[in-house]
Amino acid sequence: MNKQELIEYCESLKGDLNKFINGIEVDKIIKRIEQLDEPQKPVVPQFVADWIKYCKFTHVDLQHALIVGDVYFYNYANQKDFSKLKAFLETENNQENFARAWLDGYKVEKEKRYT
Repeated sequence: MNKQELIEYCESLKGDLNKFINGIEVDKIIKRIEQLDEPQKPVVPQFVADWIKYCKFTHVDLQHALIVGDVYFYNYANQKDFSKLKAFLETENNQENFARAWLDGYKVEKEKRYT
């Protein structure tokens, strides 16, 4: 259940009986729910976003996507970003960010346009 579904459920409870349910004001509960923080999507570089897209398109699972040196990716090894991707995934924190991006979606980091 996500935040919006919970708000809608509380609204439906309010409509069934009245403004109060067992001595609790439903509007106050809804205001508290709306204040909850939404999880932020991780920000990943463009080459990581391309890798996630490639893996999902070719039906590669998350476990194999984290192991870039695998024989499954011989064709991808010829790409220009392969070495950057391999260096990115060798860092432990980046693996966690990659997995979170794989599961929850991601935002692509804007590249600097100057040198």
